[in-house]
Amino acid sequence: MARLIPLIFFVTFISNVNSIIAQEQAQIPKAILDEMEYLVGEWDLTHNEEGEEITGVYEARWAPGKQGLRLSIKTNFTSFGISTWDPKTGQMVENWYNSMSGRIVNRYTIDSNSKWSGTFDEHHPDGSESTGTIDVQKLDDHSIQATKITNGKEKKITIRRRIKEAESPLAGLDVLVGNWVAQSEDGTRRTSSFQWDDSGQFLNNQHNNVSSDGESRMTILGHIGWNEKNEQLTNWVYFGNGAPTSFIWEKKGEHRWQARPEKGDARWDLIHRGDEYDWIFTSPSNESSKTVFRRQ
Repeated sequence: MARLIPLIFFVTFISNVNSIIAQEQAQIPKAILDEMEYLVGEWDLTHNEEGEEITGVYEARWAPGKQGLRLSIKTNFTSFGISTWDPKTGQMVENWYNSMSGRIVNRYTIDSNSKWSGTFDEHHPDGSESTGTIDVQKLDDHSIQATKITNGKEKKITIRRRIKEAESPLAGLDVLVGNWVAQSEDGTRRTSSFQWDDSGQFLNNQHNNVSSDGESRMTILGHIGWNEKNEQLTNWVYFGNGAPTSFIWEKKGEHRWQARPEKGDARWDLIHRGDEYDWIFTSPSNESSKTVFRRQ
């Protein structure tokens, strides 16, 4: 009998391993994954319920391991659900739950990359049930319309993807707009001015070094904008003698940028603090000096 126990254990172990391998082999088809990927994100939802327009937010996020989607709908109440794949029928299956409708199961057949057709079963809290059809049509890359029919009544639900605009590369530079001055103990002054051009795509900047007797020692004219060629924020600069050069600006944090020449190891750090900003120069030998500019 004692010899049978290890044998039974071994057979059970092998059976479990085979079961796990079979589950791992049941991979979600790419067509289903593509449709799930399409749904990932936040969407604005609208539909009519007995003449009243209902609005809300639909959200889909990947479950761990991309084994399915975690779903939610927030209107005047909250629904949550799970979207998975049924390997037996080859359908995409959604199980929804909420306190008003109870449990809802939607089953979709992927007809094409723009249309699904399916059925639904609703199991209400009072014990009653209802069934019907539900068809989904992609209107474009960012909107869907679902048509739900039960007992001859049709309900259309529209969801539109919330598209977040990418932050402008020039975002945050507004804090520099204005005139600034740095006064030295020896009477020399450094001034800087930042103003947007009419298009709003370039921040014009001017810098002057002025001696204690008011004589201009150096003038720099430039404009900061997005360089599509190298995909970097760039400050195109002309010195008073007409010599052109350019500096790459990189955002290092909120109200903080670092400028560096296209060639060379020097760098300038600009750190804005309300009505002041620090202009810190670091030489190639790593020696640094700081100038504090104050708003005029």
